[in-house]
Amino acid sequence: MRYKAVILLILLNQFAFAQLELVNKIGHNTPAFVAVYNDTLFVCNDALIIYDVSGTEPEQIGQVDFASGYLQEIQYNNKKIYGAFNENGIIVYNATNISDIITVDTIYKAFNFFELHSLDSNLIAIGKKNNIYYLTLIDLFNYEMIDSLDLTNGNLEPKKILIDSNYIYLTYGPRNSSDSSELHIIKHNSFQTLEHLSSLNIGESDYSGGRHNSPILAIAKNNNFLYITSMYHDPDCDIKIIDITNILEPQIVKCWDNNGIKAIDIAMENQMIYLTNTKSQLFLIQIEQDTALNIVSRIRAPIPDYYNHDFLLNITNNKAYLNNWDNYAVFAFDISDEYSIDNLYSIEYGHDWRDVCVSESGDKLYAAVWNCYQLYTIDVSNPKSAYIENRKELFGSGWGIESSGDFIYSAMGDTTVSTMSTGGMVISQITDSVPEVISWLPPRQGNHDVQVNIDQQNKLAYIISGQPTAYSEEWENHSSHNPGLRIVSLEQLTDTLQEDHFITIDYQCRAIHSTSDKIYIVATDTVLNHDGEHCGLFQINKDSYSIKQWHPQINAKMYAVYATNDYVYCGLGDSILCFSADDLSEPLMNYQLDDICMDIFVEDEYIIAISRKSLYIIEHNTDSTFKLIDSISNIYNSEFRHLTLNNNNIFVQTSNGINIFNKPFETGIIYPSLKQNITIFPNPFNSSFSIEFESQQVDDAIISIFDISGKLIVKRKENIVNKILEINYFNPKNGIYIIQIETNNTKYVGKIMKY
Repeated sequence: MRYKAVILLILLNQFAFAQLELVNKIGHNTPAFVAVYNDTLFVCNDALIIYDVSGTEPEQIGQVDFASGYLQEIQYNNKKIYGAFNENGIIVYNATNISDIITVDTIYKAFNFFELHSLDSNLIAIGKKNNIYYLTLIDLFNYEMIDSLDLTNGNLEPKKILIDSNYIYLTYGPRNSSDSSELHIIKHNSFQTLEHLSSLNIGESDYSGGRHNSPILAIAKNNNFLYITSMYHDPDCDIKIIDITNILEPQIVKCWDNNGIKAIDIAMENQMIYLTNTKSQLFLIQIEQDTALNIVSRIRAPIPDYYNHDFLLNITNNKAYLNNWDNYAVFAFDISDEYSIDNLYSIEYGHDWRDVCVSESGDKLYAAVWNCYQLYTIDVSNPKSAYIENRKELFGSGWGIESSGDFIYSAMGDTTVSTMSTGGMVISQITDSVPEVISWLPPRQGNHDVQVNIDQQNKLAYIISGQPTAYSEEWENHSSHNPGLRIVSLEQLTDTLQEDHFITIDYQCRAIHSTSDKIYIVATDTVLNHDGEHCGLFQINKDSYSIKQWHPQINAKMYAVYATNDYVYCGLGDSILCFSADDLSEPLMNYQLDDICMDIFVEDEYIIAISRKSLYIIEHNTDSTFKLIDSISNIYNSEFRHLTLNNNNIFVQTSNGINIFNKPFETGIIYPSLKQNITIFPNPFNSSFSIEFESQQVDDAIISIFDISGKLIVKRKENIVNKILEINYFNPKNGIYIIQIETNNTKYVGKIMKY
């Protein structure tokens, strides 16, 4: 019993700090699709983000994070959201309160749904089960599948459907090669049964592999004509116009082409066709006598066209919303005047985030991005409403980034844009809050410059070359052929810089940090299938550039290092090791994480570390021991990770955005005393217990229960009437637990015991 009391005392001391919580996430991932219902815009990437677009600027009003699966399509109907998932059927959300959307049901989990339409009290969906495609008709009152139709069709797969009062028009396209595409017409009999009526071969469509340039075969309808887009062959054209006057015998009446537009998506509004293509263009096309099409207007989205396949659109209320997997943004256009299409605004997202740093003021983040848009500026002056403020093209693979004063230093790899000077280190100066490139250090041949560290006192930049991350390194083949440390003077920032020194390191460099007199580099071999030493911590004296190196063990990797004048902290596999700066022969201590350590930051006596799964706050005590202050697990769904801090927050960069956490050790003690105006009984408890408050009524009391290790098990908001709240939903295994109760004027931490 005495042992348990000691554990409890330690835990109560731990909970003297503010709880580590996720404040916000900015950036997310590239928008996979958008859906618009009146003045509500739904943007799907790694979450479903909801905006009110009734004003001149979009306002985020809700967000749904996904527990599993990949969201393919949504429908918003009668205050409910129906999400089609590729691994989890259709999830039904209650959206009565759009800012607090909750899951209410999951239906047909065995199906992989990817096309979804709602009509009155029915859902029409395309799903896949046991490798067979089905068209399904689902009653929204009881979620009963009224009817289904087998869509199996050789090497073709269903693409898009368009529905009118009598029929469903379905396109098929190639699954993994160039092949014929088809149109099928199905009668839905007032949404009670499905009856296949007719089909038509509409010609060969191109498939270039993967997501990009695959034909989506989108459909628009006007009068008795269908307009179906694809990059057709024999003859080459963009739109097939099909007469459906005789629904049993549809006929191709025209192949419309306009000098290789390469059409992607199509929509109809007010008897006008809106068309997008692979060149980031939006076309407004007037229909003249059903088959004669005349381009009235065209506009380019304000982005380069070299990474803009699958440019998709939605239209409502005289606005067009366009998104793309590689554009990293949703663009809104005013189309009320067909002769003057105006770009209203864009909602910025990100893609392939690689590293992040914070400005000296602490209210800006700068993020390196691997694909084409390379440098992001993020306003975090209000963390709960952080947003991407600016992005600049640096032409290269953005890997590492650091800021110092008014300058941003970006370590760059190569790029797919072969005509540009790429790689090396790019220096940008912040002018009127906008970074502008002023200097460039060309890469060494065969180098990938992956991290940079600035010595402001000596006006030097230390740049390491190598393999940047743990993720897909063999597949991406980004190993530097000339790894090592580049040292560059920053005394005069000319257009093109030259390195002063180069120190060869026979490993792929991963991370770098420096103190007043030493440089520390962790490096790892990319091949781990043979015996030998595969990773190392390198200490380099600044005065002589002599190397003192330490190799910990075989078959391990190192990705993180942080040094002070007294200690060096590095990640070795799933451990944090601490060395004396004077002796790297043996670690003083280590701390075990739940997965590979990806980055480390040290502030005062606190170590902030991230693994591939979790964020940790660890205290380095004066007696040379580590103590866990707080952690939060299972918060990432991507591999690339770095972190940085300002005065109030911790910023964890992942490949699909930046997670913002509060900084618990800076906000101070939030429980100055354990107030005794709260009583818990019975304690110990068996199946339930109650909490008694002094006040008759308490609104919005937050009840949190943790296990003995500090892991959060339950967190709920409750309203208390007549002083008593019964907790009958917490029935864990026997043991001691920590309960935390927060109200407007009381904060309480205590223990409860289950027997």
